[in-house]
Amino acid sequence: MAAYYTVDSDGTLGFGGGLDARFDRISWTGSMQDDELSELLALIEQNQLFERKPVGTGEPKSLRWRFELSGPKGWKRSRLTGECPILRQVYELLDASSRKRFDGILQTLPKPGQREKS
Repeated sequence: MAAYYTVDSDGTLGFGGGLDARFDRISWTGSMQDDELSELLALIEQNQLFERKPVGTGEPKSLRWRFELSGPKGWKRSRLTGECPILRQVYELLDASSRKRFDGILQTLPKPGQREKS
């Protein structure tokens, strides 16, 4: 699976999946909640992502990360292979926030529960 995320300073979240991700294209935009944006900024600060390059484990080789960060403290770019706990946390936060794109669809689906037979 390929996923591409962008976050602007105002909390605008961009997402592109599959082929869009491979070509750095955004197919959906939404807004991160203030608490989500604060959590993202805290992850960046706590893990000193402007000062230190994240490190991958090298395994599995099929898992690849490309990470770019720009802001008042500069610009950083990293490519790594394998699991990376720091980037996994960032990914999970962005993934959860971007899943809001499904909210409208999910609201229209029938609710679980017993159904009466006709």
